[in-house]
Amino acid sequence: PSLLTALGVRHALTRTGKRAFFEVLVWDAAALSLLGFAQIIGGAQFPYWTEMPHAPHFFSTFGYPNMGGSFFTLSYALSLGLWAFRMSEVEDIPLVPQEGEKTITHTFIHAHYSVIAVALNLSAILATLSRAAMVLSLLLTAVFALYIVARMFGTTGMERVRRFRSALTAGIALLAFVVAVWVYAPPEIGRELKTLNLFSLSDRVSGKGQYHTSIASAIMRDYPLFGVGGWGYRHFSPVYLANRGKEPFQVTGGANVHNDYLQFLAELGVVGFGLLVACVVLLASPTVRAWKSLAQAAINAQWKRFGSSFVVLFIVAPPILWGMLGCVAVLIHAFGDCPFRSAAVLSLFLTTLPALPGYLSRMPHKHK
Repeated sequence: PSLLTALGVRHALTRTGKRAFFEVLVWDAAALSLLGFAQIIGGAQFPYWTEMPHAPHFFSTFGYPNMGGSFFTLSYALSLGLWAFRMSEVEDIPLVPQEGEKTITHTFIHAHYSVIAVALNLSAILATLSRAAMVLSLLLTAVFALYIVARMFGTTGMERVRRFRSALTAGIALLAFVVAVWVYAPPEIGRELKTLNLFSLSDRVSGKGQYHTSIASAIMRDYPLFGVGGWGYRHFSPVYLANRGKEPFQVTGGANVHNDYLQFLAELGVVGFGLLVACVVLLASPTVRAWKSLAQAAINAQWKRFGSSFVVLFIVAPPILWGMLGCVAVLIHAFGDCPFRSAAVLSLFLTTLPALPGYLSRMPHKHK
């Protein structure tokens, strides 16, 4: 279903349709965030379908913190891109509108209504209690702050004034949210953040201290081409572990390797994993090719608005940059957890990539 939806977004939607779909993804995540907070206010218990004796923390429709955290991290990046794009639309309004040109009314609302989705998706990340998602969202927030400030220095005159006003508004909004979290966030969030350090992050990514990495590697060596089948790890890992006769089997969460790349290789083999990589490359390639061509054309034309090192960041519309950064965040998260084992994360990831070309104002050609 995720691949079919991605094909539909890529081939059945116009540029306007892809933009609309992108915004639907942002507000769909915001709605799921609202659902989660409604559950918290209503005192909802863990979903009834679980059979685990010690159920983990859940939020919204996600029964596993890191899957929910990864979903909302990508959604947060998309909402940042939408916010920056709406600000740029208002900033680029000509001082003397051309006859027949569509004008934007209520410019402040148009520029900053997306901050609602930004706040909801970032709040959802914290509510999932996913430490990896918290770190990634913190990095995205810091990069976004630098991005908004840097945009001012490539302009002059009234455009710089408009961008300064946008940057100031964005800075105040982000600062207000940080203060609100600092004052009102529950103690669970602080406890999770205190457990973060460089050693714990490296251990999680490397799989040190857990048997899953070595077991998955052993399965890969025995079944290199086609693996042991989808979610075969949950059936084969107890057998491999019993043959070693050392560690006890992990009951809760032991069905996954907590490294999606190793798990895909163990279950689908080199052939299946290669096909998955090919799908992602084919979905991302139109945007990447156009992005590269636009940046090269701007560098060749000695684009004056920004230095050549910043052309890559500013030559495309913000949703493209932040959509790609969000996808990269999920790919990084997959090294130390299992976000792609969630259909929600997989669908969001695979449909984001084909929606991004909707924000290309033109498709560059080599002969131009």
